[in-house]
Parts: sequence; structure tokens; C-alpha cells
Amino acid sequence: MAESQSRYSIMEEFNKKKINARKRLADLAKEEKQEEMKHTQLLQQLNNQLTNENNNYKVNHQNWVTNQKLEITLRKQELEQEITTMQAEIEDANKTYEQEHKDVAAKIQNKIDDTKRDYDKYKTLRKLDKEAIEAELKEIDEAIKSLKDISVAQSA
Repeated sequence: MAESQSRYSIMEEFNKKKINARKRLADLAKEEKQEEMKHTQLLQQLNNQLTNENNNYKVNHQNWVTNQKLEITLRKQELEQEITTMQAEIEDANKTYEQEHKDVAAKIQNKIDDTKRDYDKYKTLRKLDKEAIEAELKEIDEAIKSLKDISVAQSA
């Protein structure tokens, strides 16, 4: 009688461990979904930022040039020296705005690549955690089966 009670208490302990392991596995799955959502949103924001940069950089530059030329017209009589300086700035900007756009786009692309790499690393670590928990569950199931086999053999 005491031996079967002992087996039952061992099986109960195994069942508790199994429930805890499954809860941890569910918690990992929940955390993984949250991280996936966070990274997906971040990638979407970065992609939107890149699209905005690609779609607007020429118009933004043209608007800037137009505004600068208006400013030159208004100040021409009083500020001849300032006009010369501003014209030089416009020329420099015309020469460099394409490269500046490429630099900004490259930085954004690097952020996208880093984010993807970080998320892949996260997924790999979570996969290892899942495998460890699943191995633990398998051991528990085997121990429970072994106890059941012993009970069947002893009762026969």
C-alpha cells in the first residue's frame, strides 16, 4: 500500500513538473510573439522612414533651393555679401544632396539589417530554450510511463 502511494506521489510530482514546464513553454511562446510584433513594427517604421526619404528628398531639396532664392531676392539690396554666401551654399548643396541622401538611406538600411539580425539571434535562442523544455517534458513523460509500467507489472 505504501509503495503504490509513493508511486502516486512521484507521479503527482512529475505531473506538477510537467504542468510547470508547459507553462514555461507557453510563456516563451507569448514572449516570442510579443518580440515578433515589436520587431515587425520597428521594421515597418524603418521601412516607412526609408520610403519617405526616397520619395521626398528631391522635392525637399527643390523647396529648400526655391526658399533660398526668394530670401536672396528680398535681401539683395542690403545684404550683397550674404547673397554671395548663400549662393555658395546652394551650389554646395546641389553637389552633395544626392550623396547625403545615399548616406541617410544607408544608415537606415543598416538599422534594418541590425534589427533583422537581432531578431534572428533572439529566435535562435528561443528555439534552444524550447528544445530544452521539450526534452525535459519528454523525460518526464518517460518517467511517468515507466512508473505506470511498474504499476501494471506489479498488479499483474
